Amino acid sequence: LTSDGDYDLKDWRDEIDRVIASTRKGLQSCP
Repeated sequence: LTSDGDYDLKDWRDEIDRVIASTRKGLQSCP
């Protein structure tokens, strides 16, 4: 992989983590 590829992969994983965190928050706030 190129350094750009590694950066993009890290960015993608960070974005997924953000989405998962937001989803968990939403589920927890639901009754």
